[in-house]
Amino acid sequence: MSTTREKIEEIRNPFPSETSLRIIEFQENHKLQILTVFGNFIKTFEDIFDFFNTAIYAINYVPKKSWGIQKSIQFLFFPQTLKTIYCGFDNFLRGYYDESVTLLRSAYETAFRTIFISCFPKEYESVFYNKSGQRQFNLTNFLEDILKIDCGFVYRIMSKIGHSKVLRVQEELHGRRKGQIKTPVSLKYEFDFPSSAMCVNFINLNLALHFQNLWILFYDDLKSILKEENFIKGEKVKNLLLLFIQENSEPAFSKISADLEKIASILTEVKYGKKRRKKT
Repeated sequence: MSTTREKIEEIRNPFPSETSLRIIEFQENHKLQILTVFGNFIKTFEDIFDFFNTAIYAINYVPKKSWGIQKSIQFLFFPQTLKTIYCGFDNFLRGYYDESVTLLRSAYETAFRTIFISCFPKEYESVFYNKSGQRQFNLTNFLEDILKIDCGFVYRIMSKIGHSKVLRVQEELHGRRKGQIKTPVSLKYEFDFPSSAMCVNFINLNLALHFQNLWILFYDDLKSILKEENFIKGEKVKNLLLLFIQENSEPAFSKISADLEKIASILTEVKYGKKRRKKT
């Protein structure tokens, strides 16, 4: 009876995998195309991401005796989500658009889990699991019924793209039935500008939302620990990210800037005790 190693040797190709080599070649070429088309975005993302990470790290060194479990949980969400956003960015660079959106969808939802904790601090456990007798976290309901904002369509788009490749299969099936697609069914890699632009929008939105959350929730901490020039830079980063959304060429996406401003107002009011979100 042959061993597992022997069975592997029976199918092993002594030469490099042609498919893998072609994928690697595409990824490198795709990065060059992305740098050509979105070079300014790439550099800006890297600079903002670096500052974001620096700000998170700095918060480690502020006193935390007055922090409740809620604020500790919110803080822990940020570095975890930052990794997800970067992975979504990396997939975008390499031409994995749907995979990028799937990751960014997760990061987008996490941003609202953080906000949920501020709105309902006694029910903070709901961001982890459903608990009897507590309000349950449901993103759609939270956006529509509690925050009363209109950016839920972004989550729906992300979900449609991310759910088991359903959208891509539907598009290809339609194209083949109409005779618009005649190439053999195969593993396909190609640069797609609309999909690339979509990823850029979702990356910017995640950065804007998460950075705004961090800046408001940890404003006093950041002001106490950052050098003055870095704190001023943080204010500029927050405003620039909002501007990216405001100046988006898609009207529906541009309107999300008003939702971000409303979220900022809610977080500020809740944080400083001016009002509490009403239960509905």
